[in-house]
Amino acid sequence: MILLAVAVVYLLLLTVASLVPRRSRIRPGPPRARFAVLIPAHDEASVIARTLFSLQHVHYPIDLFDVHVVADNCRDCTAEIARRFQYPLNVVVHERRDDARRAKGYAIEWLIERLEEQAHYDAYVMLDADWTVSPNLLEVVNAYLQSGAEIVQVSCRVARPDDSWLAALRCVAFSLINYVRPLGANALGLSCGLKGTGMAFARRVLQEDGWRSYSLIEDAEQHIKLLLRGHRVIFAPEAYIESDQPPTLQAARNQNLRWESGKLALVRDYALPLLRAGFRTRNPSLLAEVLALLVPPLSVLFALCCAALGLTSALGLEELRQLSLVLIAGLVVHVGVGLATSRPPLFVYLALLMAPFFILWKLWIYVLALGQRGHGPWVRTSRPGEVLH
Repeated sequence: MILLAVAVVYLLLLTVASLVPRRSRIRPGPPRARFAVLIPAHDEASVIARTLFSLQHVHYPIDLFDVHVVADNCRDCTAEIARRFQYPLNVVVHERRDDARRAKGYAIEWLIERLEEQAHYDAYVMLDADWTVSPNLLEVVNAYLQSGAEIVQVSCRVARPDDSWLAALRCVAFSLINYVRPLGANALGLSCGLKGTGMAFARRVLQEDGWRSYSLIEDAEQHIKLLLRGHRVIFAPEAYIESDQPPTLQAARNQNLRWESGKLALVRDYALPLLRAGFRTRNPSLLAEVLALLVPPLSVLFALCCAALGLTSALGLEELRQLSLVLIAGLVVHVGVGLATSRPPLFVYLALLMAPFFILWKLWIYVLALGQRGHGPWVRTSRPGEVLH
C-alpha cells in the first residue's frame, strides 16, 4: 500500500506542477542553429513519405537543416522513397546492413559517427519515420538552444484519436505521459525525459557522451546515462510531433511488450545506481527518475489500487480502504487533467467505456513483460492507413 501511495503522490505532484503558470515563455528568435534531422528507419516504406512531406513545411531556412535517413536492414523500398525528397529538402539517405547489431540504438550510433566525420552541425534532431512534425518544430528547438538548453524534447501526440477506441485511449495516455508529466517536471526543475522521437541534442552533448544505448527502449536508457553525467532534458510544449496509433490490440501487442519489458530491464540495471547517485549528488532529477522507472503503467496502477480497495474492504480494514479510495480518486484527477489539457473529441470520452477491457489486456502484457529480458531486434509496429509502395 505504501508503494502505491508513493506512486500516486508522485503522479499528482507532477500533475499539480503542470498547472502552475509558466514564469516565462520561449519566443522564436532569428534562426541560427544548423540542424541535422536524423530519421532511423526500418522497413518504413509505407509511412516515411508523410514524415518527409511534413518536414518540407517547417518554418526554418532550408539551407540551415539537412535530413539524414538511415535505412537500417531494410527489406523494402524505404531508401528509394526517401531519395525522392532530395528536392526541395536536403535529404541524404544512408543504407546500413548489419545482421548482428539490429537495434534502433545501433542505427543511431552509426549515423551520428558518420556525420561527425563528414559535416558540422550545431544540433541533432531525432525523429522516427512514422511521425509528422509541427511547422514550428525547428524554430522552437532553435529558440530553446539559444536560451541555453542542451537537450530538448517536444510534445508527442496522437494524430487521429477517433480512428479507433484504442487510439482514443492512447490519446489520453499520450496527454499524460508526453505533456502533463513533462510539463510538471519542467516546473519542478526536473529532467522531463526522452520519448524516443521529437528530441534534440546540442552537438556538444553527443560529442562528449556519444550514443551507447541499445536496449528495447533506447531513449529511456540514453536519458538515464545523460542524467548520470549531469545533463537535464527541457520540455518544449510549443512544438509537437504526431503519429497514427496501432488500430487493434493485436497490432499494439509487440510495441507494448517492448516498452514494458524494456522498462523492467532498466529497473533491474539502473534503479540502484540512480538512487545512489541521487543521494550522493543531491540531484532531484536522479531520484525522480527512480520513481519514473518504478511507477507501473497507469492502467496497471489503477488495477492495483482497485485490488487494494477490494482486499481491504473484504478484510474490514477501514483506514486502508479509505486510503485506497483516495488513491483511486487521485488517479482520476490525474486523468481528468490530461483530458482537460488535450481537449480531445467526444469520441475519446466515449472510448473510456472500453478502459476496463484495456486494463485487463495491459495486465496480461505486463505479466508477459516480467518474463522478458529487455533486449531484441528492431520490430516495426503497423499503423492504420499505411500505403504500400
